[in-house]
Amino acid sequence: MRQLSNPPAPIRHQDVAAVQDGTPAADDSRQRRPRQLQVRLTDDDVDRLVARYQAGLTLNELATAFGADRRTLAGWLQQRGVARRGRRLTPTDVSESIGLYRVGWSLAEIADHFGVYPQSIRYHLQKAGIELRPRPGWTPKPT
Repeated sequence: MRQLSNPPAPIRHQDVAAVQDGTPAADDSRQRRPRQLQVRLTDDDVDRLVARYQAGLTLNELATAFGADRRTLAGWLQQRGVARRGRRLTPTDVSESIGLYRVGWSLAEIADHFGVYPQSIRYHLQKAGIELRPRPGWTPKPT
């Protein structure tokens, strides 16, 4: 019998045999993580993916429908040359959003103007060092 270096305590004879031949012990109580299910999309599946995305479904909705990760589906869309709906602000957009905010526009109004989420506008304004106004009706907690 082969000697194991640094064996877990207690070790049983069947465990040593399992290690030697590569089979799990019969009463292995350790929880094994289930294997990730690999989803293989056919050309027809990818065609349906593209059509549904272009019809307005989000990547998260499609991921649920196809049983695949949204990043995998985004890769398929990119391979097919489909433009993503998510939009990034250019440096010119950020400069314009700063100006709009300074003249009184709300984050939501600026976001609608550029077709992005208000959180994106907030992020870029904070990154540019712009002090944000408190929300209407909001009072800060006393310190």
